[in-house]
Amino acid sequence: LKLVETYTFKRGSYNIAVSHELTNVRATATTPQIYLQLTRDSSKAPGESHFYSTFTGPAMYTEGSKFHKVAFSDLDADKPLKVTQAKEGWIAMVQHYFVAAMVPSEGVERQFYARKLDANLYTIGNLVAVPTLQPGQSHVSASNFYIGPQDQRGLETVAPGLDLVS
Repeated sequence: LKLVETYTFKRGSYNIAVSHELTNVRATATTPQIYLQLTRDSSKAPGESHFYSTFTGPAMYTEGSKFHKVAFSDLDADKPLKVTQAKEGWIAMVQHYFVAAMVPSEGVERQFYARKLDANLYTIGNLVAVPTLQPGQSHVSASNFYIGPQDQRGLETVAPGLDLVS
């Protein structure tokens, strides 16, 4: 497969449009998937207050299960996610005032996963379905990558429920 990944930045916006163009360069048909993944350690941000605690870690949203946080301790214990498949929703890594979120296009089948990768290293992601590609055939998959402050007004324009991270 040939993959062309394009990031489109817009001045004054924390939302980045991401395009994945897949082309089947094989002589046979193939059914690929696109990985959208966020990874971070469980360390608290430097200078974070000891008087109060804010959530740091993975979060996800689907229309069926709504918003929920995934504690690093749940990943340490290998607890399963509440939802593992949907045609809408997003994944995020939350840290105090900031969030990074991957938002695939609505109506596209996706699998959700979260796990511990290594000592103090965790990931949350989506496997996004792509239709079967015949030899020479291409497919473009669009998503959004938000990376910035937890501004409720800005987040609610990116995806349903994303404003709930703040």
